[in-house]
Amino acid sequence: MTSDKLTEQLEQMQSQLAFQDDTLHALNDVVAEQDREIQQLNRKVELLIGQLQGLSEAVNEVKPDERPPHY
Repeated sequence: MTSDKLTEQLEQMQSQLAFQDDTLHALNDVVAEQDREIQQLNRKVELLIGQLQGLSEAVNEVKPDERPPHY
């Protein structure tokens, strides 16, 4: 192989490496954003679970043999 051919191949490899590095950083940014969104959604789910449990307890407090107020 000639020196020019090796130089060309080296430049191509460096270009590919730079592209891959940029892609890796972009993907990392996406993953970090998704992690933040997942954490936020988990907090919302926990709040909703708490609200649902509160409603469930309120429903269970109603005695099934009680007549509704319109009777």
